[in-house]
Amino acid sequence: MAFTETRTTGYGSRLSGSCAAIPMGIILFIVATLLLWWNEGRAVHRAQDIKQVAKTAQSIGDISAANPSLDGQLIHATGTASTNDTLTDDVFGIKTNALAIVRSAEYYQWMEQEKRESDDKLGGKREETITYTYERGWSNAPINSSKFKDPDYQDVNNVIWDIEDMRSIASNVSFGTYTLPETFIRDIISKQFANLLPLSITNDNPKLKELNENVMKSLGENVRPEAAQVKDSLAYVHVFGNQIYIGFNPSNPSVGDIRLTFQQLAPSCNISLIAVPSNGTFSTFQAKHDNSEYELRIGTWTLDDMIKQANEDNEAFTWALRILGVILTIIALKMIFSILVTLFKLVPFLASIMNLGVSLVCAVLGIVWSLIVIAIAWIFYRPLLGIALLVIAAALIYWLHFKGKKQQAVVAE
Repeated sequence: MAFTETRTTGYGSRLSGSCAAIPMGIILFIVATLLLWWNEGRAVHRAQDIKQVAKTAQSIGDISAANPSLDGQLIHATGTASTNDTLTDDVFGIKTNALAIVRSAEYYQWMEQEKRESDDKLGGKREETITYTYERGWSNAPINSSKFKDPDYQDVNNVIWDIEDMRSIASNVSFGTYTLPETFIRDIISKQFANLLPLSITNDNPKLKELNENVMKSLGENVRPEAAQVKDSLAYVHVFGNQIYIGFNPSNPSVGDIRLTFQQLAPSCNISLIAVPSNGTFSTFQAKHDNSEYELRIGTWTLDDMIKQANEDNEAFTWALRILGVILTIIALKMIFSILVTLFKLVPFLASIMNLGVSLVCAVLGIVWSLIVIAIAWIFYRPLLGIALLVIAAALIYWLHFKGKKQQAVVAE
């Protein structure tokens, strides 16, 4: 069954909301402008640092023996990062040799979905209809059902046991004769996270019996009568490969059941590294603009390939921030000028036309302003490209002005 809620917002409240959006839009406009400016400087400085690394780094072919003469110098090396550490999950008594082990929990819960539909009414009012529907499924965290809109579904959720996700990483990772610092280890793990492998669980784990007893004890009178008839097995704990299911019937989940998944990273992997060896470990390179410059890639990479990839990553990140800056600028302008649309909400048809016009103008102005900011930043950081971009921005401004004059002429006729 669906639960429907209707909300009506008066014209005065809508005007107040649009007025309140103006200062927020101005702040967002300033933030977007600063982001665009900062990004261009960051991109240039990053490119210069990469160029400095390319000129400074030297490739070494053998990392199996220490070479004190290399200490303090920037090197490029490839090899195997490996660990002998045994990582443990004390809650479930799991131990394995790995770079990392991960435990993730899912909870079978009632979930609330909402669908919103709004309609502008003559006179400036807005009527919003919100439809709430409910279904059961697996969630990454317990869901507080006391806040559900439908009273019939409030307080329907519970969990057998609230178990936090867990990640354990190796502390001692070697790279040939060197030991990797924690920052490098975490970087390896983050870049390898897509390659997590199943970590098998055995049924004879004594922790599972203890867990089953604790679950049944916590359930108290809510323990299913059938659980007492289960012989020589665990009534509320079930093992499937790398998963532990906490609940009475895995084939027919009940609200509150938990599904735990265990994964691991292999204890070794090939990496390529650009860093500074020092006293048997590594430190970052003190580049001109970046005080923590180093490169680490999974797999076997030549020095030239790592430099090329670093430049490509910098370019991709620069464009991502540019696009974000443009979008934020357009959103900020729409917030500032939203009052114009709201004023016409008395007649929804006119408001739709005004909204289309404001959206178009804000989009053009947002793009033009972003180009100007980027161009000025480029003049500051890279003059030739900046001047070219200013010419493009000027052409857009002229086009917008010319189009406006043309429309005025058509109206006058």
